[in-house]
Amino acid sequence: FAYFGTPESAPVMIVTLLLLQSWVPVSSVYFGMNGPSWSLACEAFFYAVFPFLVPRVKRMTVASTVKFMAVIYVAAVLLAVVLHVLLRDGPTVGILYVNPLYRLWEFAIGICLAHAVSKGWRPRISMRWAVLGVLVAFAAVNALSTAITLHVGPFARLPMSVLPNDLASLVMVPFFALLIAAAARRELDGHVTFFMRPWLVTLGKWSFALYLTHAFLLAAAARILPDTLNEALRYGITGAVVIMAIGFSGLVYQWVEMPLERRLRARQFPARVD
Repeated sequence: FAYFGTPESAPVMIVTLLLLQSWVPVSSVYFGMNGPSWSLACEAFFYAVFPFLVPRVKRMTVASTVKFMAVIYVAAVLLAVVLHVLLRDGPTVGILYVNPLYRLWEFAIGICLAHAVSKGWRPRISMRWAVLGVLVAFAAVNALSTAITLHVGPFARLPMSVLPNDLASLVMVPFFALLIAAAARRELDGHVTFFMRPWLVTLGKWSFALYLTHAFLLAAAARILPDTLNEALRYGITGAVVIMAIGFSGLVYQWVEMPLERRLRARQFPARVD
């Protein structure tokens, strides 16, 4: 980190290693050391809340669970919109996007979705329409972001210079939830979905290691490579770095993540370990 990244102060390093960085609404803290690791602070908080949240969700009926998901989502939308209006182009990233307490709504929706599907709820949407919905929503979010950035028409009056990530998430989450539910429905009914392809499953297993290591590898490449490269060569090297990052994530998954998981599980479930 000292060589390839930005040397951090001792307090930032300590807060990051304790997975508390996302509770501090200062960008040099929550994006300190390895920037993507801010989400680990959220996930540590989710694990702490999980035992208290799950029993309450499991007591709900399917209808109540679906309504609860809708209420959570509407509350998150209202909170985000109000804060963006009040803060205008202020520090909403630290207060909303990386804040574990705010991001809890997504975790709760995921739990509710799993509970509803396990109890027999099936969304009335096919895989094809669910995938199309995600693609259309993604295109719409990107178009909106471009319009805001370029100050096109009425978007020039919005109190923001770019589309904040937390608002983009609010748009995308319902579509991803429907896609997950539609895929689960197909698989529970005995059908093979696109997501069950072995190479996709393997990439899925590597994905979190990729998320946690890609920024470091990109920073390393930017530091090593000269600034005088032509554009075509830059694109080629970028593609090579992406492929290297995916391969590196596979090594981290195989030699770091899995051995640690086996060691942790052996302490809890010794009879279930090979």
